[in-house]
Amino acid sequence: MGNRHLGTIFFVLSGIRCLSAYDGIIAAQNDTAAYRMIISEESQPIQSPGWRFGVQNGLTYMWANKDKEETELISNGANADDVDDFYKQICRAYHFSADIYKLFPAQWGLGLKYSVTASRAEQFIRFDTGDGLNMLNTNIVNREYVNFIGVSFLLQRSFKKAPTLQLDFSMSLGYARYRNELETDFENYYFRENLLSRGNTFGGDLEMRLEYFPVRRVSIVGGVGCFLARFNRLTVTDGRLERTIDLTGEDRKNVSRFDFFFGVGFYFK
Repeated sequence: MGNRHLGTIFFVLSGIRCLSAYDGIIAAQNDTAAYRMIISEESQPIQSPGWRFGVQNGLTYMWANKDKEETELISNGANADDVDDFYKQICRAYHFSADIYKLFPAQWGLGLKYSVTASRAEQFIRFDTGDGLNMLNTNIVNREYVNFIGVSFLLQRSFKKAPTLQLDFSMSLGYARYRNELETDFENYYFRENLLSRGNTFGGDLEMRLEYFPVRRVSIVGGVGCFLARFNRLTVTDGRLERTIDLTGEDRKNVSRFDFFFGVGFYFK
């Protein structure tokens, strides 16, 4: 009789253990399914595959080294303070860009990008003629334009805890065109000289931007970028004669810059 009771107790305990193990397996499966659901929801992009069109506008700082150009002007008798003010104006510019991308399921896109940067500087510069008596007063107006168009790659990443925000990274490679218009007015001698410089090269840029979606298919954009380009050859003309100048080393025309911009993005099928 005692053995029969022990066998019954052992059987009951075994059943309880089996039921507990089964409950544990079911709970683990439920937890795994819930975790997969959360990961799936968090990794979903804000926008489904389609198209993105964006426009941006902002300010630019030309960080290319201008020291050599400044030194040459000063060595030719230009007033150092006037030259410094002149190049500070050149380094500050305005920037506009537009891009369009075909978006793919893995949160990346491929498209085209266009940008233009424009700066204007005007400065009254005094030149020492070296005779100890006379100063050459010169008013210089400088306008610079850099146009760029190229193929662009876009990578997008959404935030887990902020579903209306998205971080974008883009890289573009393509064709850059440079144009410089220089007007020099020698007031003492009633003489004016105009020079036009042009050049072509390959260039590229990198951008990082944050998108906020007030509605599903429209975003407000803010970001920073870096553009890189150097020109090895420039064509210069004064309206009468034209010549081509080959540039090497530090003499190459460097139009590299930092961009700070805001804009809007539009998503559509």
